[in-house]
Order: sequence, then structure tokens, then C-alpha cells
Amino acid sequence: MHRHLLLILLFASLTGALPALGQEISVRALAMTAGEMPEFVLRTKGDDPLSPIVWSTRQPSERIVALRDGDLPLYRNTTDEDGKSTLEVAEKVKIPRGAKEIILLGWTDGGKTRFRAIEDDFVGAKFNAWLLINFSKKPIALKVGDGSLPVKVESGESKIYRIKVPAGKGATAIAQAQIRGEVKTFYSTYLPVQDGRRTMMLFA
Repeated sequence: MHRHLLLILLFASLTGALPALGQEISVRALAMTAGEMPEFVLRTKGDDPLSPIVWSTRQPSERIVALRDGDLPLYRNTTDEDGKSTLEVAEKVKIPRGAKEIILLGWTDGGKTRFRAIEDDFVGAKFNAWLLINFSKKPIALKVGDGSLPVKVESGESKIYRIKVPAGKGATAIAQAQIRGEVKTFYSTYLPVQDGRRTMMLFA
């Protein structure tokens, strides 16, 4: 009796840890290199079950509500020796825990295509919720406008920076990092702050 109970509880704990099938996630894509990216598609619901990923180089692409199974599978069409076309999983991208909306970053590195998913509250975000992504090897300090507190973004980290700048105004953005043992300003510019639009800053 006790043995059967133990097996049932163990099975329940294992099945509870498995990812749910058919979860939806909002995906926007951004290419970090100017070179041509491989063609991938995402599985979606509705009449058209496949949507190609459009790799924008200027700003994140239009969003696709894709299906995921724990990770985000990227599919591509392959042709066998008989000329038959089949769909296969080419890559699986790890999704940040609990994320419902992501920016899918893609780039080429030594002939290999790499991917990273960054969580982003795109649909609910307001103009003052800037997305900061630090791909550099150094921590970065950033301050936008006189009223905003400075924010530190560690190497490999992404975070939302809520600036205190009124919509319709502009603000000075200053970024600093430790370079050769000294804290130096490596980026300084004046950026617009517009209602209905938000800024994403990517350091690499």
C-alpha cells in the first residue's frame, strides 16, 4: 500500500515538471548582424499554422503569437532524396521563465547562427518603460534625463528602465562603463521621448 502511494506521488511530481503543450508566446524578431539570416518558421494557431520569421535589422519585427513547448522551436523545411518536403525542428530557443512576450535576437558567429530570447512586456509597456539589453562584457550605468535615477545593467542582463521624462520632451542619455580602470562616458546623446513609442537600447 505504501509502495503504491509512493510511486503515484513520484509520478505526479515528475509529470507536473513537464512543460505544458501548446503554450502561446508573443515573438518579435531582431537581427543583430547585417548578414542574411536563415529562413525559419514558427508554429501558430488558426487557418495558417506556420508563420515565417521576419528578421528586422532596425527595430523588432511585427509580433507573431507562436506555439511553444517549454522552449521555442524554430522550424525549417527540408527536402529528402525523393523530393518530399518535410518540416523539422532546426533550433530550440530557451525562453525566460514566466515570459509571455519576447524579442528573439539572432546573429551569426563564425558561420553559426545563434539566438537569444529577451523578455519584454511590449503590449502593456508605456512610453517611459525602456528596454535595456547589455550584450557587452562590462557592466553599464545609464541615466536618461535629469529626473530619472541612474540604472546599472550587468553584462548579459536585460531590464526595464522606467525613465522620469514627460512625453513629448527630449532627454540626454549618458552611458558609462569602466574602461582601462577608469569610469568613462562612452555614449552621450539626446533622445526624443514620445507618447505611444518606447525605446530599446542594446549595448554590444
